[in-house]
Amino acid sequence: MLNRKKLSLCLGFLATASLVGACDEPSAPQTSTTNDDINVEDTDAQNKTDFLRSAAGRYGHYDIVTYLADMGDMGLLENLIISYGFTSLDWEDGKLIATDRFCFSEHLSNQPFTSTVSDAFTQAIVPKSAQMEARRDDEGGLYLWRPRTPTLLGIEYEDSENTPLPKSIAPDDPRLVDHDLDGKPGVTAHIDMSGTPEEIYIARREIFEFEIRPADKGVLEGVVHDSSEQVVIDATNPILKIQLEWLQDEDLSRSPILLVPVDDSYDCEKLKAERDALFPPNPTVGP
Repeated sequence: MLNRKKLSLCLGFLATASLVGACDEPSAPQTSTTNDDINVEDTDAQNKTDFLRSAAGRYGHYDIVTYLADMGDMGLLENLIISYGFTSLDWEDGKLIATDRFCFSEHLSNQPFTSTVSDAFTQAIVPKSAQMEARRDDEGGLYLWRPRTPTLLGIEYEDSENTPLPKSIAPDDPRLVDHDLDGKPGVTAHIDMSGTPEEIYIARREIFEFEIRPADKGVLEGVVHDSSEQVVIDATNPILKIQLEWLQDEDLSRSPILLVPVDDSYDCEKLKAERDALFPPNPTVGP
């Protein structure tokens, strides 16, 4: 019960009508969200959902990742890895799920040698499916983002999501896996050094993300962000045993990605046969 002095004080405050709450216990400051704020948030969320859903489909996948490596006296090595395959964007339970599967690849270099890998090598790269995100760029435009899903190749160990490749690895390490089924440790890259065939055995941790935007005729185009890791296990030529630090070229325009709508009749064989009809010519790389 209020005592007489406090009662008088409260009645005085009530009379002024400006401090009606003075007799109540103090409360925490309140924040409010206006209907306009809610409407803007709801509209943006709906726009992003519609944007994601509109991209659902099956696509022929073409991407280039341009790597650079310092080779000392030989200068800066440019190595372009061009990958072909399929990307399925499936609308599932209100989410857009990306599944990437690769078929074959090509390599270009500015050095006087060529590198090739088998289709079995490329097809052994099987990334986990990932939930696509709708993001806005600096101008407010929407684009699609595929997050990273690190994928091991030629090696297997626990927690590949967070554990990097070892800096070196012996050919008899029990973690190695012959993913391209050629009887050699890890996976094999074939090198033609001025007419002399050589082999290099490697393990990789494929780490890529990409951003894409709608273009003409249902095509999605953008750039790849790559931070893959590679370790040389062994090679037929000592020169090729050198561990190089491969870094993606900071100029992302040299690492484009193109997703072209295709129907279910396409498999790896048909994709290879119709490569020139679906995708642009490869860039040229000079010495």
